[in-house]
Amino acid sequence: MKFFHLLALAVLLFFTLPVRADGNEFLSKCSVAVASLDQSVSSDKVDSVAELGYQFGYCMGFAQGFTGANYTYGVLAKDKVRLMCLPDRSIKNGQALRVIVAYMKAHPEKLHLEEIILATFAFQEAFPCSQQSTEKGK
Repeated sequence: MKFFHLLALAVLLFFTLPVRADGNEFLSKCSVAVASLDQSVSSDKVDSVAELGYQFGYCMGFAQGFTGANYTYGVLAKDKVRLMCLPDRSIKNGQALRVIVAYMKAHPEKLHLEEIILATFAFQEAFPCSQQSTEKGK
């Protein structure tokens, strides 16, 4: 009986391990999603409509989760130091995804890093806090 409990625990732990993609995987999936947004996906880039739907959903979901988490942090952090300063809820998921993909294409030397790290670098470059405070003062 103890063996089955240990086996069940091992299976449970195996299937709940976090799945993270590096920049290479993310760029491969999400370049196709951006091309889909631009309506320029050719049939040789994807094997099926289902695969395109998966890639599009994954990438747009990542963009929405990333911007949503940062917006929430901005509200909760108030006067604390922030890594990036997003425009007030005006950034759309497609724009967020384009920012991330453009950064990855411009920095292939960093594609070994995790997607969340690269997304953070992309947004720090695109939306630095010093720029936001300067724009608000205008």
